[in-house]
Amino acid sequence: MRDLSDTIRAELGAALAAIGVRPDALTFIEAVVGQRACPVGDSTAQRLSVEDRQIAERRIAEQVIGLVEAGRAGESRMVHAAEELAADPALLAAFFQNLNLLPADGGSHVDAIALLTSAALQRLAETLPDI
Repeated sequence: MRDLSDTIRAELGAALAAIGVRPDALTFIEAVVGQRACPVGDSTAQRLSVEDRQIAERRIAEQVIGLVEAGRAGESRMVHAAEELAADPALLAAFFQNLNLLPADGGSHVDAIALLTSAALQRLAETLPDI
């Protein structure tokens, strides 16, 4: 995983502010976007040009911000967001693996992200065959 570009970082900060999420969630969001946009060991992602990398980061950033926003917008939107997140196991893994970057003191935005992640994991588990 590479560090996000300064442009994408700035866009993420502005997007979080626009949806009312405290800036202390930015580290989590950056880590999720970075992990999904440029996974460790993905040689194709590692060879992207700066421009192509920013396009990929921006696309994933928009998806992540949309999921976080939906996760805070009521039960029906959160259920839909959980289904969308569960449909992308690599993105769900990035959410789960970076939960520890959220502030421990919580807040409604942190609770919503944790609940969204948990609901998506449950949705994914429901699709697995019984063993």
